[in-house]
Amino acid sequence: MELKKPSDNCFTEVDGFGVAICNYAGDQNHLAILYKNPQKPDDVKLFHVNSYKSDLLTPVESHYLWVDIDWLPPIRKIAITANLKNIIDNNKDTKIRYGFSFNLGCFDPVTGKINNFYDSADGFTCATFVLEVLKSLGVELVDWNSWPVASPEDINFKQYILSQLESYSVKYPDIVTEEFLLGQKNKINDPRFKPQEVIAATKCKEASTYNSIQKPAQLVHEEVLSYSN
Repeated sequence: MELKKPSDNCFTEVDGFGVAICNYAGDQNHLAILYKNPQKPDDVKLFHVNSYKSDLLTPVESHYLWVDIDWLPPIRKIAITANLKNIIDNNKDTKIRYGFSFNLGCFDPVTGKINNFYDSADGFTCATFVLEVLKSLGVELVDWNSWPVASPEDINFKQYILSQLESYSVKYPDIVTEEFLLGQKNKINDPRFKPQEVIAATKCKEASTYNSIQKPAQLVHEEVLSYSN
């Protein structure tokens, strides 16, 4: 698949919303929803989990590549964008923990607010947050049950994140609680959903299985690396 570059396709060209990706370092990428305010066509921002309890809506930056979800019919995309605005507007003060939860169904279908399915032991990565938001909007990009348990590489990644959270907890125990840390330790073997897998899945009308998405996800990763270098 071909990702759109901001030098060729301005972010304001996004059809309501899309998905954006950038490289952090090496094999680690970052994922966000690219959102254009329907009332302000020049107002395009990222809706994402950038770090632990960070602002969910931030300015978009030039090192991101992006895609539209082209298979969505225009009328449906208008409705989804309006509902996405509802989620964004009603979660302005929400601070999402960075963690390993997935497929919670935690955005209220009426208000858009985080509900009780997201509790004090839950948190999202950048990729699972995007999946969770799109799921609440009726866009199921992945076949959740097809993802395998964490590989040794995935476990190493999670253990690194845990070490960072534990260090933060020493300084701010009221922010990163023992209950939350225990919840993440209990998820150490759970599946890991990677940014390149999610953005590759946007090109498929049917929910992608783990095996079907690995080759296109690798091509996405290579393109993102090439662009960042």
